[in-house]
Amino acid sequence: MSKAELRSFFCRLPRPGARLRLFCFPHAGGGVTAFHAWPELLPEGIELHAAQLPGRERRRHEPLQTDIATMADEFAADVLAMTDRPIALFGFSMGALLAYEVAHRLSGQAGIGLNHLLVAARRAPHLPYDRPIHHLPDEAFIQELQQKYGGLPDVVRESRELLDYFLPIIRADLTLLETYCHSPGTLLDCRISVYGGTQDSSTTPAQLDAWSQHSRWGSDTLMIEGGHFFPQANLEALLADISRRLLPTGAV
Repeated sequence: MSKAELRSFFCRLPRPGARLRLFCFPHAGGGVTAFHAWPELLPEGIELHAAQLPGRERRRHEPLQTDIATMADEFAADVLAMTDRPIALFGFSMGALLAYEVAHRLSGQAGIGLNHLLVAARRAPHLPYDRPIHHLPDEAFIQELQQKYGGLPDVVRESRELLDYFLPIIRADLTLLETYCHSPGTLLDCRISVYGGTQDSSTTPAQLDAWSQHSRWGSDTLMIEGGHFFPQANLEALLADISRRLLPTGAV
């Protein structure tokens, strides 16, 4: 299968000489555009591939998916088609769980150089989800989104057309997130780096540190100024740390 045929990832800035491929998974309601600004802020040694989730953007005609196992199977298969060089996985919020499940599907595969799992704004996968909201009526659902995660942009909340488009996507993603059931398994054979927002009320430092229980090599946590969507305000700080972890000192 050629890279051109892979529907589940999009590479906006191909780097044939890159030393490592970074596969990125977005937050609930997000998509490829969540990582639009990333490639230019990463060193030449990293080639970024953004996950294209069903039901949005280039896959908008596909049905929305609420089963994480089905999605992880698909993404893992496409990652396996691009493992001619070391790889790393990054997931933000809901994407952290998806990246984690993909990492498990890659573990034990011969010749797979899984360099790193990086996760942000998401408690460790074995910790239960408190106060689910995916089942609420639209008005209550929107209010809870505002309180818990910072909500929807004003331009979306003020447009019936945009609400009709985005609400089903966000509800499906939160259904996937809030109904996730962790199955204990083999520890990952890669290091985990965890990022959290200093004002993110949806996670605590202890919940972030608990990711250490899922890797043979443990994990470390970096807190970055901001709320749940801290990458939007402090993207350069986040990517500087990711770059430092993924490439040796002085590599490009």
